[in-house]
Amino acid sequence: MAEYVYADVGLSFKLAFELDFMSKIFHSLDPLFDQVKEDAFDLVEIFGGKRGQDEFAVVLMLKDGTSFVANNCQFVKSDEGVKIYPLHPSLFEEGKVWARAALMKKDELAFAIETTGFIRVCNG
Repeated sequence: MAEYVYADVGLSFKLAFELDFMSKIFHSLDPLFDQVKEDAFDLVEIFGGKRGQDEFAVVLMLKDGTSFVANNCQFVKSDEGVKIYPLHPSLFEEGKVWARAALMKKDELAFAIETTGFIRVCNG
């Protein structure tokens, strides 16, 4: 059973980060939020979504030190009615495989992140 943090990028889908790869989540009310936000990839900007309300913003920090800004997040366990659809690497540009599966829970779609390729995409 995998556990995920679903990050909202302001579109009709979310990004799912495995909880095992997470180090810390900084909410916008955290005193360190503005500091860690400076070095974080802005997922809403990268994916062209719409910015949510600032009070719901979060910074997701991975164990490798990489961090991402999203509109908000929620915790989801894969055994909570989530259907997992693996994605073949041929669906992506060569060397930029950023998602390894599509996750469906009721009518909510999230893409499970493949961290190495995802960071390459964020870097351009």
